[in-house]
Amino acid sequence: MDPIRRIPRGVFFDIDGTLLLGDQALPDAVWALEALRAKGLALAFLTNNSAESSSQIRQKLVELGLAKVFEVVISGVDLAVDFIRQTKKRPFILGSETLKREIESTLPEGGRQGGVEVVIVGFSPNFWDLANEALRLLLQGSTLVAVHKDRLLLSADNAYAMNLGCYVAMLEYGSKQTAVILGKPEKRLLDLALSATRLTAQDILYVGDDPEVDVPFAENAGIECILRRSLSLGKHRIAGSIRTIDSLEELVKLVKQEGFLRRA
Repeated sequence: MDPIRRIPRGVFFDIDGTLLLGDQALPDAVWALEALRAKGLALAFLTNNSAESSSQIRQKLVELGLAKVFEVVISGVDLAVDFIRQTKKRPFILGSETLKREIESTLPEGGRQGGVEVVIVGFSPNFWDLANEALRLLLQGSTLVAVHKDRLLLSADNAYAMNLGCYVAMLEYGSKQTAVILGKPEKRLLDLALSATRLTAQDILYVGDDPEVDVPFAENAGIECILRRSLSLGKHRIAGSIRTIDSLEELVKLVKQEGFLRRA
């Protein structure tokens, strides 16, 4: 294998398709993460997931033996909450009950009153019930904000399903707006993770599985990327500068090959 261009202090992982398939850990994930920790590398877990909070995802990862309780997990829900906290916009939330609860908990007294300024779109089992209301608000001038715009989802049976991006595209078409995207491939997830881990972009190696999302995310963030081969790679042609691996065991071997030293 060609050498990694930077010696990392931490490895940040995408979750779905990289460590998990559905709600099950991929066979090599637990062992590989422990091996990386033994090398003194900080681990963090980043996901566009807009239905579950980071605490819910962390609990699942801990139960599966993938994460430690003290390790950083950042989800799309965190991005939406941070966006509302920073912009102080009054939202209409088209998303899961978790997304609604987390955002509403940040609103100041009286923050639920007044006209809607932004429509926040995340995964919702009731999407069709709320889509027309969201569209009317957008046509009245509210801004369309999507937690992410991933096109495809790798389901538990290793097959493709429509992801949030398909629904966001429908609202974009109907409202003639281009959505503000909070999650990958934009770099907000990384910014929150770097702040939480006190690392810099130059310290990080990023491991994902989706060339449509993870490669531009790494490029936008200025971090080195490795793609785990999965169904998500499909027939995509991967740029020659992007390293691909067939398993996380290969990642661990690469780390050992490069002779990374434990760092304080």
